[in-house]
Amino acid sequence: MKRLEQTFADFGHAHALSIRDDEQLRNRRSTWRATDLRNEAGIGINLSDEPWLAQVHSPRADEGMTLSVYSLKPDSNWKPLTRQLLVRSRRCGPRKPRSGD
Repeated sequence: MKRLEQTFADFGHAHALSIRDDEQLRNRRSTWRATDLRNEAGIGINLSDEPWLAQVHSPRADEGMTLSVYSLKPDSNWKPLTRQLLVRSRRCGPRKPRSGD
């Protein structure tokens, strides 16, 4: 996830997006972590995962990270920005096919 986090950070800086990282630790192990990108136009992009699922051998652990895009204001023009981010994030490595892809 480090490479993807760096891609998010670089993308945020290049597009004047504020960046916030958050993580919850339990017994010094990450239960969840998230990176949020936001701008004043009302676009919010969130990347998160739950590493603890692998530790408890949950089938959901194979689902990977979740990418969410929010448009908080009408006419925020979120689609071009999101497409650019997806193109950059796909360069970070192989993608596992998921059901519905």
